[in-house]
Amino acid sequence: MARCLKEGNDTEGELTAHLTTAAVIVYAIEWLKRSRGFSFLAADTTTINRIVSALLAAVAAVGINWTYDSSQGVLTITGLTLVSVTATGWEWVKQFAVQQVLYDGVIQKAGTK
Repeated sequence: MARCLKEGNDTEGELTAHLTTAAVIVYAIEWLKRSRGFSFLAADTTTINRIVSALLAAVAAVGINWTYDSSQGVLTITGLTLVSVTATGWEWVKQFAVQQVLYDGVIQKAGTK
């Protein structure tokens, strides 16, 4: 029973993380659409908006570990295995799907595009 509860909590935590990240990204894109410097994200540029959303989902899903040593100016990237890259791809698909569902269900229903 304890194992089931633990697994449920892991799923719950993952869902919360995806929903929170998706909400931040969707609302950030909406804010950028209203900003002067991002006119290319206007409401009538659906393809560009989806590309930006997909790129931000990829950033949110990146599973590559990195560290930066500012004293030596060295960036170290680890975790570039087939397993981690595949897992990152799956996280990207989930994150993009959640962002799209949130956008379709909240933003478009509110009358904004």
